[in-house]
Amino acid sequence: MNIYDIIREYIEKNGYDGLVSEECGCVLGDLAPCEMMDDCEPAYKWPGDEESAFYMRTVKPAGEENNLLEENPDQNLSGW
Repeated sequence: MNIYDIIREYIEKNGYDGLVSEECGCVLGDLAPCEMMDDCEPAYKWPGDEESAFYMRTVKPAGEENNLLEENPDQNLSGW
């Protein structure tokens, strides 16, 4: 077992979708492709838009009608 296994297990066990930092975000299936997890936090996957396929945030989406992206677009947000 290595650090990636420990983090992956924690993310799965606690219902997160991946990781996020100020620099980037990643999903569980492609965990830490940057190999830099120093500032990462567990995160949830949010729907994307014309700028990004998806976003990762530390807060869980409230459902289909979620306006948090418009209200606070810079809070732990990273798109890919």
